[in-house]
Amino acid sequence: MLREHHRFFLPNLLTFTNGNTHLGSFLGLRYRIQPTKKETEMGTEEIFACLDWYGEYCLEESEVVHEAEFPLSAEGREQVIDWLEQEYFAMKALEPKEEEEDCVF
Repeated sequence: MLREHHRFFLPNLLTFTNGNTHLGSFLGLRYRIQPTKKETEMGTEEIFACLDWYGEYCLEESEVVHEAEFPLSAEGREQVIDWLEQEYFAMKALEPKEEEEDCVF
């Protein structure tokens, strides 16, 4: 059973095995999940090629922050969701903290 996540929508595995790419966002974190093939010592391996960037602009107008690869499988899809969550919290850690203002009564 594939789990759903309250922050990130990720299509089912069949979507990716049919060659479809998914772009998404969550509160400033933008990401692309793309199925592709990678040559390894053991032959050709199908993978999720993932990347993310911050901000409000499209990928072509932004700087990629991180890239990752996971197996194109149900377990790999779970790993993608975990990676997206880690990336979101890493982005939040970089945001400046709002300073508390002194209240004068």
